[in-house]
Amino acid sequence: MSIDLKITSMEVNRENLERYKEAFEKNDMPMPLPKLQWQHDHYLKRSFISWIIDDNNCIAGLYSSFFVDFLAEGNRKAAAQSIDTLTDINYRGKGLFTKLASDVNKRLADAGTPFIYGFPNSSSAPGFFKKLGWQKIGDGSVPFLVRPIRFTFFLKKLMKAKESPAKPLQTATITHDKIRAMKDFNDGRVNALAETFLSGKKYAVCRDSNYLNWRFVQKPDEQYSLYGYYESGVLKGFVVFTVKQKHGGNIGYIMDLIYDPQEGKTGKALLKFAVKAMKQSGADLVLAWNFKESPNRPAFKSNLFFIMPEKLKTIQLFFGACLFDGSIDKAAFFNAANWYISYCDSDTV
Repeated sequence: MSIDLKITSMEVNRENLERYKEAFEKNDMPMPLPKLQWQHDHYLKRSFISWIIDDNNCIAGLYSSFFVDFLAEGNRKAAAQSIDTLTDINYRGKGLFTKLASDVNKRLADAGTPFIYGFPNSSSAPGFFKKLGWQKIGDGSVPFLVRPIRFTFFLKKLMKAKESPAKPLQTATITHDKIRAMKDFNDGRVNALAETFLSGKKYAVCRDSNYLNWRFVQKPDEQYSLYGYYESGVLKGFVVFTVKQKHGGNIGYIMDLIYDPQEGKTGKALLKFAVKAMKQSGADLVLAWNFKESPNRPAFKSNLFFIMPEKLKTIQLFFGACLFDGSIDKAAFFNAANWYISYCDSDTV
């Protein structure tokens, strides 16, 4: 087995994505090809992926990122989001992750990318924060909120009771005179609403129609519920949610909730509608990512969401970034109060 392993950049094409998929499956991490194609051949058509091919033409290690259209200090910039890390079982303990991620960071910086950010788990976080120059945003915690629906399930989770099979999901049939389903985000009001919603934040993914359609309409093998709040036929806000069978139950996710913060009743009504729909579908609880400074925090508070107890978390996620652009205010950048994130930013839901 060779120890002289050379890092190269991976060209995004079907053949290489097939190899990407097979390498993860070999290491017991399913990675559907349609998702990889959606993720890396997406609306900006840009990814930076570094990999190492061994003497047997197998992937020894891989680190991937893709670009997102980002709002940073009033400007739109193509920033990078860290996605997948893999070290093949036969090559662990050789420092490949650090070498691969360092290679991606160098190429991103050389290309003028302002920063790379992401949500490493407890396994990969030490490598990011101790070896790759990443810093935590705020205290580094992903801001989980929870809304219990079936308290017996909630209590079992808190007490770490044995998991039981999830109940089958149902089809929700609730109605509201001002809330109706959306097929996509092509309504001309979407961009204006998103811009108004994010106007008080320095750092956030640009949630325009291009991004939202890619994220929620075009994603393969996923089903998201999209609902808009309308007054006299005019879109005033929208919510995206889904329910998945995970962690021994039916877990609801508020993917995003966007409206004019000055019209709080819109956000509260949309979120109340989403929670009712997920309850009718059979959700045991509903989760959200939401900082206390988020413009839609009042809607979550009024709908009885609260900070998720540590005992209920099935995975520990961190929030951080590596900043390359010296013109960006470092103190402001690493202050979580200046950011907006939601489950929309997650690459796993």
